[in-house]
Amino acid sequence: SHFKTSEDDKARHSMHLADAAMEGPSHFKTSEEDKLVMGCKSEKKSEQTELGLFHGIPEKLQYSAISTGKILFERTHRQYQIAVERQQAAKAQKKSDQIKRKVATAKKGLKQVSLLHQQYKSPRCWTTKK
Repeated sequence: SHFKTSEDDKARHSMHLADAAMEGPSHFKTSEEDKLVMGCKSEKKSEQTELGLFHGIPEKLQYSAISTGKILFERTHRQYQIAVERQQAAKAQKKSDQIKRKVATAKKGLKQVSLLHQQYKSPRCWTTKK
């Protein structure tokens, strides 16, 4: 072949598995600037976050609030499902009406085009020069 490689070229361009394994971790060494770019959390100690109102009320009231939330969830979820179904039905009706309008427009156009086509193909018309 035209392209002959010497043994030195092959040795220079090939890498052993052990060498490749040693090269790999060098890609994961990052500086502090890289950590900021990658979104790593800072090593600084985070400040204490404030607790919300829920954690400030007595424990009995917390349990009461949780149980009330569970009871109200079912009703709210049902109302949400009904609203979504209503929206989907309205969307389907709108799409159906749009398709019907397109079909009606296409039928009107088809009548005109077929009439012109029939006239063109009739024996009264000729397509060649006289």
